[in-house]
Amino acid sequence: MEKNYLVKAKLRLRAAELLASAKLWCAAASNCYYALFNLMQAVVGTPPGKRWKHKGIVKIFCKTCREKSLLPAPLLEEVAEKAYELYELRRIADYSPTLSIDEIDVNLFLKWVGTLIREVEDER
Repeated sequence: MEKNYLVKAKLRLRAAELLASAKLWCAAASNCYYALFNLMQAVVGTPPGKRWKHKGIVKIFCKTCREKSLLPAPLLEEVAEKAYELYELRRIADYSPTLSIDEIDVNLFLKWVGTLIREVEDER
């Protein structure tokens, strides 16, 4: 486990929570996604190339979590679908001219990513 990436994941999640509490939904969504991405980096370690690609890391993360029993099966089953949903939300938040990010979506993702981080931490 890459400890520094786990620390980054927790810091990003905390930043996202603070941004959400200030109703800064785009910034909160972006930081929430990067909390998940940093958690995935912590679990999978060094990339086979220069860096992990956002969509490619999910598959390796799921495989690694299964092999190491890091996440309960029901939570692991959600990872691929929700990670891609959060990725798309982050893309909208970061690159779209719209400011209409749904606070309900952001708050649900904050809770979900927090659960993933805690579960991985408990298993290491």
